[in-house]
Amino acid sequence: MVGTSSARRTASIALLQRSRAVLRIPGGWVLGASIAIGYALVAMFFGGMIVLGTVRSQYGLFVLWGSGTGQAPWNYPGLLLVAPWGVVTLPFFATIAMVVVSAGVGLGMAVAVVLTIRLLKSRKSEAAGATALGSVAGLSPAIIALVTLGACCSTSAAATAGITLIAHASGTTSYNLLANSWYLGVFQMAVLWVALIAQEQLISVYGSLWGAAPAPTQMSPATMPPFSLRFALGGILRVILLVTSVLMALEMVAQWIGISPFAAPASTVGGWLFQNSIVTLLIGAAALAPLGVSRILSWRGTSRWGPVLLRSLLLVGGLTLVLGLPPPLSTSGWYGLANLLLGAFGAPAGWGAVTSGGGVSLGLALRWGFEYLVLGGYAVLLALRPGQALKPLLWTVARPPIAVPASAPASGSAPVP
Repeated sequence: MVGTSSARRTASIALLQRSRAVLRIPGGWVLGASIAIGYALVAMFFGGMIVLGTVRSQYGLFVLWGSGTGQAPWNYPGLLLVAPWGVVTLPFFATIAMVVVSAGVGLGMAVAVVLTIRLLKSRKSEAAGATALGSVAGLSPAIIALVTLGACCSTSAAATAGITLIAHASGTTSYNLLANSWYLGVFQMAVLWVALIAQEQLISVYGSLWGAAPAPTQMSPATMPPFSLRFALGGILRVILLVTSVLMALEMVAQWIGISPFAAPASTVGGWLFQNSIVTLLIGAAALAPLGVSRILSWRGTSRWGPVLLRSLLLVGGLTLVLGLPPPLSTSGWYGLANLLLGAFGAPAGWGAVTSGGGVSLGLALRWGFEYLVLGGYAVLLALRPGQALKPLLWTVARPPIAVPASAPASGSAPVP
């Protein structure tokens, strides 16, 4: 029963059930669709998918089946609309990514608008504070998506800074991203989905206070920890772990630009599995829901093999991130911070050194420090001492509302067992 309940709760969060429930009001979905369409049009203009101008041609719709050279297969089949007022280009994957991102932005912004309206109508200070938090969370997906506005076609000058930052964080170059624009769409969709998950978490805690979630019983207000130095440090740590885990997971996707996932050697696949999947998934989940991860890693249920297996896999991934691996594994795609440092100091490949393909810059040092040292060290601590590792994250956790029976005894009466 515990496993079934946890699975249902996880599926509800992943499918954004509470966020979608907020828009089940008259005009809610119309508002979300309007925001999504507006964002899509702006993205198409800035991304070069819509180019206005005088074209000496009649209306025509063409299907492009390929480039003729075999390059950029993710853009085909595509549509090309030519009209007297301009040209509309709809590459295959870029269009799908734009639709998904626009839908996510529309959902997040519409939820923010609805909660802001409820904030203005609320007279209770506690409910107003909770709604304000929800509104800020609703705006975050749009802010994140706007950072790489126009990346669906990778031709907009407005997205140059965003592309450069993504390249540094992903361990690749801007040239590779421009030549492989599909990664920008994947990056944008992944980051936006994580932001919507964070919004969903806030709604699940505070939703009953402003009517965003059903409350069949009387609910006591959610207990929010007071703002203090511990609260600030815990919040900073959660943000660092969440952002770093997402970037580390997307680094695996960036490596697919040069290495096919279907033809990669076993050692490279091992690095993807332990470092870029297991570690990032568990640590990202801990940053989003530390209470849930605490229950998973310490849950006994009918067998202890589940938590033991997860912690063992987490330990392997964390140790290899920090300490690295000896050759020939390190030279075939599975390496860690120690291997990268050896490569930076010019050590031979026989020692397990891995070169980064260029000089050591500030961005590269920051990526190594966060994605390998911080993430790997925290993974080791979480595997060996989950309680100590999750303690700073729990400093910022709001306790969910406590259900009280509708027929609660009056003050002074005997408590109900």
